[in-house]
Amino acid sequence: MTKYLLTAAVAALFATPAAAADFSGPRVEARLSYDRATLEATLSDGFTTESGSDKDSGIGLGAEAGYDAQVGGNFVVGGYVGGDWSSAAFTSDFDGTSSRLEAGRNLYLGVRAGAAVGPALLYAKGGLSRGRLKLVYDDGFDRVSDSTNRSGWHLGAGVEVGLGKAYVKGEYTHTEYNGSSFSDPDFGIDAKIDAKRDQLTAAVGFRF
Repeated sequence: MTKYLLTAAVAALFATPAAAADFSGPRVEARLSYDRATLEATLSDGFTTESGSDKDSGIGLGAEAGYDAQVGGNFVVGGYVGGDWSSAAFTSDFDGTSSRLEAGRNLYLGVRAGAAVGPALLYAKGGLSRGRLKLVYDDGFDRVSDSTNRSGWHLGAGVEVGLGKAYVKGEYTHTEYNGSSFSDPDFGIDAKIDAKRDQLTAAVGFRF
């Protein structure tokens, strides 16, 4: 579905007359993403240690709000804040134990800047991210779950096409999170996790 929305955004760019669009003012949008999450993890139960990396794909759903100012003719600068949820998850079985890592919720804020070219805005973006990672561990006798928030940063680029007050856009974003750690002394479980995320996003929005 994301592929078709991105195709529609590109098609709108060429189908819309080359009149200058107005990219100023507040905006809100709904977002649909293809997510590719990568985890590097080390898990220890006091007797054995498992380490490795894995990748998983998922669907992300979210929303974003922002404000842009068009200055100097075609230059556009603005800020944004948003949140999304990803279905990406990792499951590992090792020596009778099972662990599952869920990417879950992500909050972010940042700034973007770009140039208006007819009905389109070409832009780059960057800012701070705050994601939640959930660990579920089962050793065959007990089941433990815990979650932690991890901060990080993101960079991206995209194209936005104005359709009157509405707009569509396609965007790529890369996010790097700081390392996370879990510990449960009752069960002797320790885990250390590094995570990053790549997203291809299609969005539909409205500018006030």
